[in-house]
Amino acid sequence: MEIIPNKGAMVCSFSIDDVWDIYDLRAVLEGYAARRAASKISSNELQYLEKLAGEMERIIGVFSDHEEETRKLVSLNNEFHGTIVVASRNRRLERLVQSTVQLPLVFKAFFWYGPHERMISNHYHRQILKALRSGEAERAEILMREHVYEGRDFVIQALREEAR
Repeated sequence: MEIIPNKGAMVCSFSIDDVWDIYDLRAVLEGYAARRAASKISSNELQYLEKLAGEMERIIGVFSDHEEETRKLVSLNNEFHGTIVVASRNRRLERLVQSTVQLPLVFKAFFWYGPHERMISNHYHRQILKALRSGEAERAEILMREHVYEGRDFVIQALREEAR
């Protein structure tokens, strides 16, 4: 859903080309952010990422309402990724990522995710966190890119199935 001034809320639909474009930009920008963050992240930020990762792992099946659970997961996921971008210490990069990430698309992805996809996402978060903690900049970048591409591939497959 997108809020448009003087028009209200509108449901956003994304084409497969939109998904390719958005996720390709996210992979480059967030990968670069993870690379930079590996040498700049604070211990408090690492602890916060650890907390967020744990919350995402524990949330599965906690809510009786799938939409409510999805909203919480999207919020935690956005906070996780946003913390890494902030830890890159590059304000321009932060603004670029904010303008690229489409929360309605992220919500749609998480809404479609089953337990297997959530497990994969959580695994990537743990691996990215491990690379950040050990200061492995190249590994953090590669893992973040793979994580974003994994999400892209899933969303494209789901859009194709929905179109059938």
